[in-house]
Amino acid sequence: MVRAPGVRPVRSLATGLRHAAARPGLLAAIWAWHLVLGAAFAVPFFRWLHEATAYRPVADALAERFSFSLLVELQQYDTAPVLAILSAGVAGGLFIATLVSPLLAAAALASLRSPALGARELSDVAVSLYWPFLRVIVFGRLAALAGALIVLAALRAVLWPLSESFWEGGWLVAIGLRAAAAGIVGVIMLAAVDFALVRLCEQRSREGLRAWAAGLRFAGSHLALTLALWTGFILMLAAAVTVFVALRELTSIWSARLPTLLVVGVAVILQQLFIGTRAWLRVGLLGAEQHVFAQADARVPADDAARQTVWEGAPIGDSRDP
Repeated sequence: MVRAPGVRPVRSLATGLRHAAARPGLLAAIWAWHLVLGAAFAVPFFRWLHEATAYRPVADALAERFSFSLLVELQQYDTAPVLAILSAGVAGGLFIATLVSPLLAAAALASLRSPALGARELSDVAVSLYWPFLRVIVFGRLAALAGALIVLAALRAVLWPLSESFWEGGWLVAIGLRAAAAGIVGVIMLAAVDFALVRLCEQRSREGLRAWAAGLRFAGSHLALTLALWTGFILMLAAAVTVFVALRELTSIWSARLPTLLVVGVAVILQQLFIGTRAWLRVGLLGAEQHVFAQADARVPADDAARQTVWEGAPIGDSRDP
């Protein structure tokens, strides 16, 4: 395993989050995109929900707390194929999100690399890197999913004696080991996608699959560092989810004493704050990986054409970076 001297995951993650917080315009753009995408999912569903519950007593129960059992019962009294509508909406939304994600990732990495870039320059970088980014994102994430599933299947056969043993907790331990191993493999392969995007952005290369292979080698050779970065990201995201759920529960407790419009408004604000926090954490993780990539000095040499960039300025994490 190759060690990256002088690279500390906590410092790199703090640097990435600090640089992400210094780009409010970028975070606002990502938040706005998620808002539009979420509205495309939510509007058809809530229109159906309003039509199904507007004149029924069950709406009182849904006003206090959302219930999946009540949702299932509502489908029995309504002829609209809500599940089919939602499935089609989710599939379409995921497809659109996949097509747009290369633009957002390229703009985020370019902005983190050089804060002086304007919207026009960021757009040029995003467009020029769109196709290699799309290839890396689609292929890399499918490979991560396949790798995690392969590990689950392989460990199921290996741990079968433990799960079928007379020990009552054997099956639970087997499930935990399988989930942990699949999670680690998935995290490493997802990190390989990010490192590949960083490499493409640094070199302005168009060789997406070769960059993914280089990113996988980098993540594997800096295994502890990669896992530490993603563990920090996952823990902070889990903390944000916990705070959001706790505040949402407090809102539900006071829902019977407050006007419905106020309760709904507070719920929407909390949700949007969580989405903004999630965007900040994700951009911060990209910044941390960019910082690690630069500090480890592991960039693969590129030809003169690949070294030409449309921006000026030092990359994140150089010697002038505090």
